[in-house]
Amino acid sequence: MSGAFDGLALQPPISTTSIINVGANISASIFAGGIVNLSIGPDEIPFDAHIELLCAHSSFFDKALDGRFVEAETKYIPFPDEDPAIFTEFLSWAYTGQFTCT
Repeated sequence: MSGAFDGLALQPPISTTSIINVGANISASIFAGGIVNLSIGPDEIPFDAHIELLCAHSSFFDKALDGRFVEAETKYIPFPDEDPAIFTEFLSWAYTGQFTCT
């Protein structure tokens, strides 16, 4: 199965410089950029995520949310053909820096 997440060009977890302890050691700047609403899968499962976090971990999101595209203004990105379980794993990795294979 291929989809929009196949070529995300994921970035390694955020730098540990200027880290504050907020459970998963996420940089405070991650929370400053606002929230994007995402709709995943044919059932349009809603997800909310911090824009700066997504942009720090994915060149796709960095380009989509950088101000030149409609998604940057609407703060909404639909992914109707993607699997919500896979996107959940991506968000978990982005927020924690950990990935578990089951």
